[in-house]
Amino acid sequence: MLVGLAACAKSPVANEGSPQSPALGVAAASPSGAAPASADADAPAARVLGQTITNRQLDELAGEQLKKLEFEHQKALYEARSAALEQLVAQRLVGEEARKKGLDVEAFMRAEVERRAPAVTDAEAKTFFDQNAERMGAQPFDLAKPRIVGFLTQQRSGEAAMKFLADLKAKAGVEVLLVEPTQPRVTVAAIGPSRGPASAPITIVEFSDFQ
Repeated sequence: MLVGLAACAKSPVANEGSPQSPALGVAAASPSGAAPASADADAPAARVLGQTITNRQLDELAGEQLKKLEFEHQKALYEARSAALEQLVAQRLVGEEARKKGLDVEAFMRAEVERRAPAVTDAEAKTFFDQNAERMGAQPFDLAKPRIVGFLTQQRSGEAAMKFLADLKAKAGVEVLLVEPTQPRVTVAAIGPSRGPASAPITIVEFSDFQ
């Protein structure tokens, strides 16, 4: 329930229902930038004409592709850890606040969100209906109103929950140490016609396709 309250729909109401967006994410290990080596780099991958092809040779040949795959793996780990971190931080902060007030965690969070999220008025629901008339099809306002109010209420509750959690984190001085991985640099051989000294600190490579 705590995580659900921190979720907030951002897109307009559609006829099928009210889409939701995930809760805030906070801060995975950074890749080294070098192509990841196999567990046993010298292990044979194949034998051809009496010669052995090793994993090391494969890694060297597929270096750039392996860097990309390693980065994507590290990015996925970061995103999963970040989501889990956000959930654990929220649970601990909200749990501590609820404990201080002697309240159940879910009841405390619900009360805080309701206090911060103003009720949706009829005028606001009608304005939303008019602004999204094409999405409503031929449905009249009276029939669409309950769903619109529900959607806007859910949206405001999500925003209020995220703002409340952000305030708790700021108040507690939460320090996020999880590091987002960075895209590894691609090494391009600067061969062919060139201008300027070979010792220049920056090399600009122009790719052209002549047909």
